[in-house]
Amino acid sequence: MADITFRCGKCGQSIEVDAKYAGQSASCPACDAPVEIPSTPIPKGPKRTARAHALAKTSALTKCPACKGQVATAADICPHCAYPVARKQAEAVARERNKAATKQLLVILIVVLIGMGSMAAVDMVHADWYLKGGITGLLKIAHLCEANGVKCQVHAGGIENLHLACAIRNTDFHEQIVPEETFHLLVKNPVLKPDEGGYISPPDRPGIGLELDRDLIEKYSYETLD
Repeated sequence: MADITFRCGKCGQSIEVDAKYAGQSASCPACDAPVEIPSTPIPKGPKRTARAHALAKTSALTKCPACKGQVATAADICPHCAYPVARKQAEAVARERNKAATKQLLVILIVVLIGMGSMAAVDMVHADWYLKGGITGLLKIAHLCEANGVKCQVHAGGIENLHLACAIRNTDFHEQIVPEETFHLLVKNPVLKPDEGGYISPPDRPGIGLELDRDLIEKYSYETLD
C-alpha cells in the first residue's frame, strides 16, 4: 500500500508510515509526542529551515481552525487535516495590519477636515502610503487636501513614494534618503539618484516598477510556505 506522509503537530517533524496504519495512534520519532495517523494521505508540507524546526519543537499548541485538532503554533499545516495553518495565520496578520492602516487613514482624514474647517488651521499635511491605507489611502488624503487648498507632502523616499509625488499635484518635494543604498533592499532596481539638473524619475516598468531580487530573498528567507 502507498505510504502516508504527515507532520507532527508538536515539533513539525515529517513522518511517513505505511497506509495500513491509517487512523491509528503512534509517537513522533523526533519528540516522542503522541500523533494521530491521518486516514488519507496528506501532501508534504513546505520547506523548513533548521531554525524553523528548532522553533517548532518549543512551540505551544493551539487548535486547528478546521478540524479543532491540536497543532503547534509554529506548524505549517495541520497534521490531522492538512489545513494550511501558517498561511491562514499570515492572512489574519495581514488583515489586522490593514485594519490598523485604515484606522490611521480615518484619523488623519478627520484631522484634515477639522483643521480646514477651523479657520484654515492646517497649512500642510505630511503623510505616507505605508501607514495611511496604502497608495490609494494616501491619494485620498492628497485629493481631500487639494480640494481645500492645502499642500500634501509625501513622507519618505523610495520608488512607491516617488510615483506618488509625481501623481499628486499639491506636493512640492520628493524626500530622497541619503545614502539611498541604506534602504535599497531586496530589489534589482538601480539606486534612485537625481540627474545633473536635480530631477529624479520613477521606473517605467509595469506596475510601480519594482524588480525583486529573488535570489537575495531566497538567501535570507526564514521559511517558505507553499
